[in-house]
Formats: sequence, C-alpha cells, structure tokens
Amino acid sequence: PRLLEEVGNMFGARGMSELGAMNRAIERVRPPAGGGRRGGLPEEIAAITLDEVTAYWATHYKPANARLLVAGRFDVSAVRTRIEAAFAEIPRGTAPTRNTPSAPAMEAVIAGTGPGAISLAVPAPLPADPGYAAFLVLASRLAKTPPGGAQRNVSYAPLDRPEVLLVNGTVKTGESPVDAIDRLRAEVQTTVGNAILPGEPDSAAAAFGFFLGLEPAPAQALAANPYGIAFGSGRRAQLGIDGPSLRAALRSVTQADLRRAAEAFAAERSAGAFVASP
Repeated sequence: PRLLEEVGNMFGARGMSELGAMNRAIERVRPPAGGGRRGGLPEEIAAITLDEVTAYWATHYKPANARLLVAGRFDVSAVRTRIEAAFAEIPRGTAPTRNTPSAPAMEAVIAGTGPGAISLAVPAPLPADPGYAAFLVLASRLAKTPPGGAQRNVSYAPLDRPEVLLVNGTVKTGESPVDAIDRLRAEVQTTVGNAILPGEPDSAAAAFGFFLGLEPAPAQALAANPYGIAFGSGRRAQLGIDGPSLRAALRSVTQADLRRAAEAFAAERSAGAFVASP
C-alpha cells in the first residue's frame, strides 16, 4: 500500500500537481528503457509477490552492481582492510539486463482541467557528450531571473537526474494548458537563443561546481555533509565526469558551441505536461 501511494503521488495524486507534471513530462521525453513507467503501474505493483522481490534482491543487490564510497578523516589502509574483510566473500551477483531504449513520445500530456502545474522536459546530454559543457552554460542561464521577468522554476540535477532538464510553471487565468506549455517553450527558445555573455561559463562553473567536482570540496562541506561528498564522488565515477577536464571545456565554450547545445531545447525535442490542482 505504501508503494502504491508513493507511485500515485509521483504522477499527481493527492494534489501533487507539480510533481505529477514533472514526472509525466519526463516519461515522454526520456521513457524507461524497454517501455513501462518509472515507479511501476499500480496493477503490476499490486500483483508482485514476496518471492519475486526476494529473488530479485538475491540476484542483483550484490557487489557487481554497487559502489562503496567512504568520506571523512580516516586511515585508508585500515579502512580498506575492514571493507575487504566484511565484503570480499559476498558473491558478486548478476548485472541487470540492459533493455533497448524506448522511443520518446513528445506530445503534451493533459491530466484534468482548471488551474494546475505545467512542466516542460528537455533532453540533456550526458557528460560524455562533446556539447555537455555548453549545455551547462545554457542550463545556468535558464535558471537565472531574466531582466524585468518573473523568476523561472528550473530544475536540473546533474548527478541525481542528469538526463533531463525541467522548466516548471503554472497555467495563467484564461489560458489553456496547451497554450501554457507553448508559452513556456517560447520563453525557453528565446533564452537559449541569445548570444553568449562574458562570464557565463564561470557562472555555470559556480552553479554546478560543487556537484561536478570542478573545485575540491571545502573542508566545512565535508564536515557538514560527508554523505553528500561520498555520493557526489560515486556518481561522478559512474557518469565519467572529470572535474579538471570539464572546467577546461567550460572555459573554451564558444558561441558556435552554444548554438549546437541549444538544439536540445528545440520545441520538437521537448515534452510538456499539465496536471490540474484538486
């Protein structure tokens, strides 16, 4: 029952219209590999048996699919010895089968009528993409309040959810959800189409530097949140992010690079969703 409730909330139940719009838009622009829906379909979740859960756990929750990160002040040799003693004998397990990616479906999703939340999902390049640094510059630009404009609600988590950028908003009085999504698209297109400004690569480095390892983590951050430091280190290793190389790439971003990166924001590549408030 708890899982069914949480999956319902993901897609807009119990008044969570903004979360619902975001997840519905993501499902369109970055569908789960092999089909289905993130979090699962309620009727399939309700049919899962305990034996199926324990069998999956026993097969896949093993060292072959895990990284162990340690952060803090410690003796590396002593900790390595303790880790090996605790985990070396555990069977490596089996890596999950990689599904063939599903084709995205870009049409807008409309759930309900009346006031509510809209979200526009934009496919983001992964760190290995040559245009990644330029995309970071545009993501940083979008997150800033434009001169004389209303602040945008932009969500881009380069470690937690690196494959998508979200621009969120609301439907204005007298506006249809489809018109609201089109308005959001037009605002995004205008913003990413502007010429590069002095200092924009540095602003992007400052905005994402802590997450992407562009600078060594300050001692106070390590003391306050060693888990965050360990998590960031592990995700950067998984994603193949090298902080010094990325910083050099940011410093060399050109107008031509931004123009190519802006193609990710093209209207035909983004997906919009609307979920009504109760």
